[in-house]
Amino acid sequence: MPPLPHPPLSKDKLGGGPYSLCIFQGGQQQRAILSTPGFPSPVPQQTQPRYHLGSSPNDRVGMFASCHIDAGDLVVAERPLVLMPAVATAVPVKMPPGFEASPTQVMQLQMRQYNMILEKCIERLPVDDRKAFYEFKSHDRKEGLGPILDRMEMNGLAVVVASVDKKEKFRNSAVFKHVSRINHRCTPNATWDFDVVSFSMRIRALCAIENDEEIFISYIDDESVTGNERRAALRKYGITCGCGLCSKDI
Repeated sequence: MPPLPHPPLSKDKLGGGPYSLCIFQGGQQQRAILSTPGFPSPVPQQTQPRYHLGSSPNDRVGMFASCHIDAGDLVVAERPLVLMPAVATAVPVKMPPGFEASPTQVMQLQMRQYNMILEKCIERLPVDDRKAFYEFKSHDRKEGLGPILDRMEMNGLAVVVASVDKKEKFRNSAVFKHVSRINHRCTPNATWDFDVVSFSMRIRALCAIENDEEIFISYIDDESVTGNERRAALRKYGITCGCGLCSKDI
């Protein structure tokens, strides 16, 4: 993994819209994205904003409709602030001569080094974007995870990019300035999918959403998972759910 991302492209080269900080392991995923037909296309824009952010009853920030939204309508399309591998990358570390480290110590040193690299990467974000990223909650629930990885786990959505030959899939986590503020519901009123061509997450209404109604998505992108798997997946977001879907294995 390169220690720093490539310099940002101009907005013209990106096809309009803000650029994203992308951290890739090797060059395969980057080549897959750059070779996508039509990339980079402009992010779809609304003539009038269809949403606003506000306080949710669960004491979190949430996304709310600013007008009536019909089923199938695009609510928002947004590029990520930060996109990185969903699984932390092992970073080579040099041990002092004669020092024999345990596997746990090696892992701790690798995570510390990885976090230092990530901090340097985050520093390359524009000031407003960097501030927005650090405003997301971080519970520091895992020792050694660090403030950046913890925020990615707590607030990131899954983004999968296929290789050029479609034989391999690169799994990422991405945090978005506004989309990552949408709260979870196991029976959502909106759906999400990532469009590589415009490099943006698209949120569409699953049903009619009324003005000032809160917009929800499901953080579980595979509805075939068991209740135990659902609860485990939601736990990383700090969510404990007792709905019928999450309780079906109890």
